[in-house]
Amino acid sequence: MKRAITLVLSGGIIVIGLWVVSASHTLNSACTLNAHTGVGTSCVSGLPFKLLGIALMMTGGVSVIVQLVGLTRAVRRRSIPRQSPAITTLHEYEVELLRDVA
Repeated sequence: MKRAITLVLSGGIIVIGLWVVSASHTLNSACTLNAHTGVGTSCVSGLPFKLLGIALMMTGGVSVIVQLVGLTRAVRRRSIPRQSPAITTLHEYEVELLRDVA
């Protein structure tokens, strides 16, 4: 359950990062259009927003990779059959039961 929630949140972070990067492209194109037409003199740089979007996408991607590696390790651990040890130690009550039977 926790892994599913983490995967969904990581996917959401990646989507938000993509949205921020696409919004920074729109911001840069609007600034370029204003510079060509001479309408506006103040332009906001889209570079910090682009870096924020890339950081969000990288964080979400690393989180997804870590979760998938953990999931594959857990599945691999469950699929390997566990062998019982060759030598076993009997408890006191088991020893007494065997003595009573003999």
